[in-house]
Amino acid sequence: MVNRLLSTIFLLIIVNIANCQINVKVENDCLENNTAILSQFLLDEFGESFVSFWLNNEMDIIFFIEVDSLGYVKRLLRVNKKYFDDKQISKFESQLIRKKIRFYICYGSLPGEGVEESRKIIISGLKGINEHIVSPSFPGQMMSLYNYNKEKNQNFTKLNFFKKNIKKFHPYNYER
Repeated sequence: MVNRLLSTIFLLIIVNIANCQINVKVENDCLENNTAILSQFLLDEFGESFVSFWLNNEMDIIFFIEVDSLGYVKRLLRVNKKYFDDKQISKFESQLIRKKIRFYICYGSLPGEGVEESRKIIISGLKGINEHIVSPSFPGQMMSLYNYNKEKNQNFTKLNFFKKNIKKFHPYNYER
């Protein structure tokens, strides 16, 4: 009887802790962080020639991705079918899930509140909600100022500039 009671209390504590963990980010660079996460995934999974092709052809793509409260991909909701067929979309989705790609759930700060206080209020409002939608884009803001920087350095390729910005905005800041 005592063991059952202790097990129940322990389980309730674990469930409560899990519900409190929501991967919310309330900062100006949140969308850039998600774009960098997606971009690094594309480089890792599909390679530089794939990404270079997209960059050189100036393909702008927005992904609508359902994530759980920790930011892990549950499913790919929508992507521009102009660039992908159903088989490619399915492969892309399964790779995002298999690799345990984790995105931030982005919010703006609340009027009159600081970043940390806004984050606390938003998290308390999201408790119990386990499905969120994030929309990272490719190339997003990773290519802004490319033309300006290219004028200063003629040997600057789109791919090198893109990778430099991924490193700048990737939240896990690891070397590639």
